[in-house]
Amino acid sequence: MIPDSAPVAAAPSKGTSDQVLTYDLTTAGGVARYVASLLDPALYKCVHRVEQLSGGFTNYVWRVKLAPVSTPTSSRSHRPRRPSTRTGPTITIPSLATSLVLKYFAPQIRALPGVELSQDRAAKEYSALAAMSAALSRGTLSTGASVLNESQLVWSVPTPFHFCAAHHAVIMEDAATPSSVLMFDFLRSPHTRSELFKLAIALVDFARAVPVALTSCHGNGVEWNQGMNELFETSTEPQMLAMVAKCSAFGDQVATRWAERITAARKHPHARDGQIFGDFWPNSILLHLSTPDTATDGAGGAPTAMSVIDWECSRLGHPDQDFVQMVGNLVTMRAGTRQTAGTFDLDAVETMIAELLTAARPYLDGTWDHPAMSLRYVAYLSQFDHFGITDAPRAIAESAEFLEALFRGVSWPSFSNLAAASE
Repeated sequence: MIPDSAPVAAAPSKGTSDQVLTYDLTTAGGVARYVASLLDPALYKCVHRVEQLSGGFTNYVWRVKLAPVSTPTSSRSHRPRRPSTRTGPTITIPSLATSLVLKYFAPQIRALPGVELSQDRAAKEYSALAAMSAALSRGTLSTGASVLNESQLVWSVPTPFHFCAAHHAVIMEDAATPSSVLMFDFLRSPHTRSELFKLAIALVDFARAVPVALTSCHGNGVEWNQGMNELFETSTEPQMLAMVAKCSAFGDQVATRWAERITAARKHPHARDGQIFGDFWPNSILLHLSTPDTATDGAGGAPTAMSVIDWECSRLGHPDQDFVQMVGNLVTMRAGTRQTAGTFDLDAVETMIAELLTAARPYLDGTWDHPAMSLRYVAYLSQFDHFGITDAPRAIAESAEFLEALFRGVSWPSFSNLAAASE
């Protein structure tokens, strides 16, 4: 049974076709009624069930399961389908679709109601998805399969179906299948180097394609996704810097040096060169495996394709920004597993790091400080329990040494040049 959540009157909103009613998209009932109001009767589909997905701590993400409704009798099945006579807005979806994903962009961080967020990020996610989908349809981006062979991982993005400014909501393709698993969970179990190499190639192909598709579409003006830019610049980045600067396992001089390196890298001449994905971590990567992941531990087979989800953080950044975010997350997973055995498969995580660097290295900006920009993610992520870190200062300090060794041979400004770079 669908929970009760009656619509209420709303003032018309410029830029949306949903002008009469508004629905509570924080509840399953509200979501069900909202989607039902948009379904074209000519599709002969209805809302069957609504499930809340793990949408992080800022948004409400729902899977809407669809079911067929009664169609004309078989004696009339040869007749053309009668066009719908509804006058309200509808969503255009594939006739074979059995589910959709609805993402509602709330005005606050769910865990921190006092922290307000711009709901304009709904429009930015829809715009980014639409631009990427269009570029993929035109065949202008490398998805992996076109450059290597048919066994290469192919990446994609969910197709956006509907955006409503009044509801701050995006309805899109449900990219998940019974054989899908998030990369975060995939790395909890062992995998071959070949599997991880193919995944690394796909990740790098994707990261390089984003600015090609989005910068040409939206330009590189500072106004693009200004709300998210401001959130990162005034909140997230200062937190990252402070966590490195105050790391007790470093000692004052070493902590200060790392903080200065981060500050200098953030003022790099190419720091705002073009658009980035902006949230490139393993939980944004949905892997489609060769066999269903029945154990839900990532052991369901080798990845055959991947979908990249959650686009609200797409903004201006350095061309290597997405790469260092993924490295920072993987190094945090490594640190957590070294402190809490079994959190992830250590060999799989370390191999993934190595293969990712191998795949990305020919394209990296040799003047940017990759170790420092990766380390700030380790410091920030060490506060979250799901990484398994029990001693954050030690994890940060040991990860700093690991990152220095990892990027040896990839140049960045020497410490003697930091003062000039940060002025």
